[in-house]
Amino acid sequence: MQLLVQAVFWFNPVVWWLNSRIRIEREKCCDEIAIARSRITAKQYCLAVVNTIEKSIRPAPETCILSSVGSTKQLEERIKSMLHAKHIFSNKLSPVSVCLVSLIALTSLTASLRLKASEQKPASPSIPSIWPTQARVAQPYGLGVHPVLKTEYFHRGIDIINRAGLPVLATADGKIILADHKGIQGHTVDIDHGNNITTRYCHLENLMVRVGQTVQRGDQIGTVGNTGVDTSPSHLHYEIITQGRPQNPMDYLSLHNRPANIPTIWPTHARITSPFGRRVNPYTQAHERHRGIDIANQTGEPVVATAAGSVTLAADEGTMGLVVEIDHGNGFTTRYCHLGNLEVKTGQTVQPGQIIGRIGMSGKSTGPHVHYEVLLHGQYQDPINYIQQ
Repeated sequence: MQLLVQAVFWFNPVVWWLNSRIRIEREKCCDEIAIARSRITAKQYCLAVVNTIEKSIRPAPETCILSSVGSTKQLEERIKSMLHAKHIFSNKLSPVSVCLVSLIALTSLTASLRLKASEQKPASPSIPSIWPTQARVAQPYGLGVHPVLKTEYFHRGIDIINRAGLPVLATADGKIILADHKGIQGHTVDIDHGNNITTRYCHLENLMVRVGQTVQRGDQIGTVGNTGVDTSPSHLHYEIITQGRPQNPMDYLSLHNRPANIPTIWPTHARITSPFGRRVNPYTQAHERHRGIDIANQTGEPVVATAAGSVTLAADEGTMGLVVEIDHGNGFTTRYCHLGNLEVKTGQTVQPGQIIGRIGMSGKSTGPHVHYEVLLHGQYQDPINYIQQ
C-alpha cells in the first residue's frame, strides 16, 4: 500500500516525507519484534546490527534483522530507540501512519468530488452537443450504400428526416463561415466553433444567416428542406468536422444528452390505437390528419409530463375534454387531452415523469385514452420521433 500511494502521488513532497517516516516506524517495529522473539538483549541486537553493516555479512538467524539500513543518522536514531525503548512492540497506529491514511482519504474524497462535478458540468457552448433538428435519423454516419449511385460509400454525417420548413438550429456557439448554395449539397451553412471544430448543415430550404455572423447554441440558422441532390424526404444532412476530419455526430449528440425540456418519454405506457398522420375519423368516417397519437389505457392510470416545462393550460376544452398544455421552451409544446381529471394548474412548473392527470374519456371520446400532441414552433410533430424510453 505504501509503495502504491508513493507511485500514485509521486509529485507530492508530503507523501515522500510521510513514506520516509513510515519506513523508520516500520524499522522500529521490526526491531522490537526481533528483540521480543529472540534470546538476546537490546544491546546485543544493536551490536549485531552494527557488526552486520560493518562487515557486510548476513546476520545470524536468531537476530532477525528485517529492515533496511538507511543513512548514518537514521541508524543512530534506530539504535537509540532500541536502547531506550520503554516498551516492546505496540500494535497502536503511529501518528505518521494516521497522517498518511488521512491524506489518502482526503485526496480520494477530493478526486471523487471533482469527478462528480465534472460529470454534472454542462458541455461547453462551443461544443456541438445539441440536436440541430429533433426528429429521426434515417442515414447514420459511416459506410453505407449511396442512394443515387447504389455503390458503397462513406457517409460523412447523419441524415435527420423532418418536415420541410421546420427550424434548423446551430448546435454550438460560433461564427458563420459559409451560407450559400453548394451544388449537390444544396443550401449549406458552415459554422466555425473554434478549437478546429466545424459543423455543416446541408439541403436547407432557406438560409437565415450570413457569412461573418456570430451565432449562439440554439439560434435558428435555416429550415429543413431538400435542395441540391436529394432522393429522400426533406431532411437535414449534418456533419461535425474536427481538424479537417469528419466525426460521428452521434458521439456528440447522445440521446442521454438531450435536454430535460425535449419530450422524450411516454405520457403513459400502453397501446397506441391511432397513430399520427392521415386517418379515418371514428365519428364522421371522413379522412383527416390526426395531429397526435391516441394511447389507450385503463381509466385512472397516470398521465405524466414528457419533459420539463411550465403548464400553460389546465382546463376543460369542450370536445377535447380536460386538457393540459405544457410549454417546454425552445419552441416545444405538448398537449394531453381527454383526461379523467387534472392534477396540475396553470402556471405550475413540472418535471419529466411528474403526474399531470389521469386517463379518462372526457370530451368527445370513444374510450379511455390520452390524445397526445407535440408541437415545435407551432407545427405538429409525430410524437414517436421524440419518444426514446
